[in-house]
Amino acid sequence: MDFIFSESDSESINFPSTSKLSLAPDVIIPQTPVSILSTPILQKIELHSQSFKDLFYKQENFNNTIDQPSEKTVFTKSTPSQIEHKLQLKNKRVKNDDPTSGDFLGPWAHYSGEELLFAGRYQEIDEEQKAKLAELEEKRQKKIVESRDKPIVKDYEKTDIVINDAKILTHVDKSLDYQGRSIFDTPSDLKIDPNNVAYIPKKCKQTLAGHTKGVQCVKFHKDGHLMLSASLDHTVKIWDAVGSKKCIQTYIGHTNSVRDICWSMDCTSFLSCSYDRLIRHWDTETGKVLCTFTCRRIPYCVKFNPDPEKLSSFIVGTANKKIVEYDTYTGKKERTYDEHLGAVNSLCFMDNNKKFVSTSDDKKVFLWEFGIPVVTKHISEPNLHAIPYTVLHPNNRHFVGQCLDNRLVVFEARGGFRLNRRKKFVGHMNGGFACSVAFSPDGQFVTSGDANGRIWFWDWQTTKNYRTLQAHNDVVIGIDWHPVFPSVVATCSWDGVIKIWD
Repeated sequence: MDFIFSESDSESINFPSTSKLSLAPDVIIPQTPVSILSTPILQKIELHSQSFKDLFYKQENFNNTIDQPSEKTVFTKSTPSQIEHKLQLKNKRVKNDDPTSGDFLGPWAHYSGEELLFAGRYQEIDEEQKAKLAELEEKRQKKIVESRDKPIVKDYEKTDIVINDAKILTHVDKSLDYQGRSIFDTPSDLKIDPNNVAYIPKKCKQTLAGHTKGVQCVKFHKDGHLMLSASLDHTVKIWDAVGSKKCIQTYIGHTNSVRDICWSMDCTSFLSCSYDRLIRHWDTETGKVLCTFTCRRIPYCVKFNPDPEKLSSFIVGTANKKIVEYDTYTGKKERTYDEHLGAVNSLCFMDNNKKFVSTSDDKKVFLWEFGIPVVTKHISEPNLHAIPYTVLHPNNRHFVGQCLDNRLVVFEARGGFRLNRRKKFVGHMNGGFACSVAFSPDGQFVTSGDANGRIWFWDWQTTKNYRTLQAHNDVVIGIDWHPVFPSVVATCSWDGVIKIWD
């Protein structure tokens, strides 16, 4: 029910002096009789019935309370006798401050001289029970001592991550030659000639078999005499790329498929990341694991910083939308780059290694300054799909991304870091696969695998497709161009083989 106050037709309205009812803030009810003449001054107010009841009972309770004489409430502090009694009770409590002791009771300790409930039942135990209790106490104390002597547990040991002891399998004779050189040393006659002109390979020269499952990626040594391969069979292999083309060593240390690998700048070590959520730093020659890292999430890509002053730093793109920076010298996490809204798929250093680009499932490209976890450039186009792989052009002025809408997209690597809309490479089918991209050493050609087992070669200037080769029986997931021989290309596939093309 709504109460409506309006202009009265009567000559006057009298309010009793005992009324203290306030109907609304805009209405003032005087405490003395008021006569409202023919020209009323009251305004029309509409009040909800529930609001009226609340105000009415609130005012009524106030009247009942204020009319009654208030009783005085006195608060006093504890008397000296009460304080002394509390201290006596505290001193009577049985004390045992060692929480590792079996007699530790904490705040539930009883008072000395107090008769415990059911105390006789627990005190009357035979010798056999006493011996059993003593044995249990001895075992507990032994565990306490062992836990004190145990080294600090690392983060990854607190999770369900399984870390196996790493080992290597050697497949060739690693003895030194007559000049005291190892098979891992760069041959003296293998040098990079900047005047070499790249040619598109025509046919397969060698097939390397050794992995029992699909091969995820291949990476040439910077001098070109060695090649790393990572596989879904949980292993990493190193191959002789210029001599016998045989497998030299197999690195065994992961419990799941290896996703990505990365050489260090001096190529004396390399990183491998796996679906077992581990990133391992290996010594290339000895096969020893120098350090093991984990961020408790699946790492999708890993990159060493090419800066000569920061050779120990590397970054990892993970499935939990973050990029984590580690240091191989200290073995600790340095910082986290957290801006993406999806899993981070690729990382690429540029601008004299001061900055790097990251791509993600959120279809965005972020530009970061290394060491500062704040995005400096945000690229997000309406027609841009997710980019699972990026690579820098040899001229350091552009970088290319493998876009999942069956094209290669080009971005500027300097200045505005904008998308080049006029240059794109199309023709291949890569939907759903993170096929890698590679440039010839002189930057004249760009190549990529596709989902149908083919490799495509485009001209960098004209974006024209010059050649397509049927390479594998499954998706060509990894590809790399030889740094010394400009017409040699290595490809790998989920069919389990690696092929060398010339």
